[in-house]
Amino acid sequence: MNDNMKIVEKAKKIIAESDAMYIAYLREDGYPRVSTITMMKADGIKTIYTSTAIDGLKTQRVLANPKVSLCFRNGFDNITLTGTVEVSQDNKLREELWRDWCWQHFPDGPTGELFCVYIFTTEEASLWIDGEAAEIKGFELIANIIDHDYFGCYNLPKKGRQWRLLMDYKIKLNSFYLCVKDIKRAVNFYEQLLNQKVEENGSLFIINGIRFWLFDYQAANDNRVVFGHNCLPSFEVDDIKALMRKLEELRAEIVFPLTRIGSNWVLEFRDSEGNDIEVYSRYRPLDAGKDENYQFY
Repeated sequence: MNDNMKIVEKAKKIIAESDAMYIAYLREDGYPRVSTITMMKADGIKTIYTSTAIDGLKTQRVLANPKVSLCFRNGFDNITLTGTVEVSQDNKLREELWRDWCWQHFPDGPTGELFCVYIFTTEEASLWIDGEAAEIKGFELIANIIDHDYFGCYNLPKKGRQWRLLMDYKIKLNSFYLCVKDIKRAVNFYEQLLNQKVEENGSLFIINGIRFWLFDYQAANDNRVVFGHNCLPSFEVDDIKALMRKLEELRAEIVFPLTRIGSNWVLEFRDSEGNDIEVYSRYRPLDAGKDENYQFY
């Protein structure tokens, strides 16, 4: 067991014995805000669970920007974890984390509309324990969190460890191609849907830095294309009801009705070329029960 592994083991014990922690997230104006929350459950230092109200300010900010930090303190020992939060209303998980004191805040019980769970996943850990420091992230974080005997990393020769380290890489989506049967018809459809003009080359849209290409496969004499459900592009919108009105104008077929899935509203439509496209927006509690088109998952 290396030195970092020893510190991680101590950190696991501190977290497991904690009943509270601090969470730092960004307010709408960009300033950080720190709150004290209950530590409900921990899987080592990799995954931390807590609960709160889904209609609270903190949850709304976390849904808008899931990048947060957690901090634990025990005497002079300090644990700071940086990662992302998923907001869940999975009934099985909510019932597992429910505590008697929750009734004071959520009288409709663990499966009610307001009670939700935060699932925090660590990406980086900054540890100061017993006068020793450790900065852990990426491959080293995974290797330290998973039981090292099972993972086998520390039983490998040095060359083997280096090989596994090389496998730790990052992938960034740069562009994607959507095959179309009629390029003019497809350009007209997506210019209206995206509310922007196609680029000068006549088949490219740039959406938040992502290059979205309409591929005229017939002009390219590419006969490998098979239309179907093998690829499902997904777009995020800030107002899904406004998007639905636009789809109605475009006479786009809804192939998966608007449904609440976790913390999102989701639907799928078929574009002018027969491609199925997913669209989602973040769930806002004020939407609930106000629109007959809304269905709950």
